[in-house]
Amino acid sequence: MDCNKFRLGKYTIQEKIHNYFKKLMETKYSEIINKIELINPLDYSKNRNFIDGSVTKLSPYISRGLISTKYVFEKIQIRIKYKLLVIKYINSITN
Repeated sequence: MDCNKFRLGKYTIQEKIHNYFKKLMETKYSEIINKIELINPLDYSKNRNFIDGSVTKLSPYISRGLISTKYVFEKIQIRIKYKLLVIKYINSITN
């Protein structure tokens, strides 16, 4: 059976599945790097353990080798002068 023949509204089932997962995890390298630029270590250190906390969702990219913790650390370190908060963030995503 070919999933592409069945439509749910204007999209095929395959297109719906693709769009769903694309929302969950970015696949363009430039967008992954952009996520690093949006990290706010101050917010992260305050509320990362809350349900609606400031999480980065970078773990899948780090664990699969798309980006390194060293790269994330260097990018954040450039932007913020509070090194202890940056170290806390890096430690939490590597454990």
